[in-house]
Amino acid sequence: LPGFTELAGRHQLELAFARSWDKFERFIFYEADGTRLNLSGNPIAGVPDHLATLSLDSDWGPLASRFTLRSAGRQYLDSSGLAARTIDGYQVLDIGFTLRPAAFGLESLAGAELDLKLYNALDVEYETWGYYDGWGEGNYKVPAAKSHFLTGVRYAF
Repeated sequence: LPGFTELAGRHQLELAFARSWDKFERFIFYEADGTRLNLSGNPIAGVPDHLATLSLDSDWGPLASRFTLRSAGRQYLDSSGLAARTIDGYQVLDIGFTLRPAAFGLESLAGAELDLKLYNALDVEYETWGYYDGWGEGNYKVPAAKSHFLTGVRYAF
């Protein structure tokens, strides 16, 4: 469900949302000892309940900004359907700025842009994926990166 709208001035609001109801129609699983498990109707592992982004882009002339809220719902680590074998959903804020030096009268830098992007600006601790190991320690969850940044220079000619 993507969508965007132009706001007053030089602002644009974007929304993207996807909801998952993915479940096995028919799934019979056999344990190592031969035990038969009917997992039909259970959720598919690794698929979040939802994915969503909400972004506000603003163009201030020499400076552009982008604020993005990303959200992912709960996801199962295996096909058992047990709530204890899940990764919690999360919400993360990313912030980006682009500076255009030519707008400050630096004509020799026309076409140049300087970027700064700050990911996970609020330093939220969350996991992105994982799996369940019945013969090991159980739930294995892979943590996401803490707050980090990316800088760059772009030049169009």
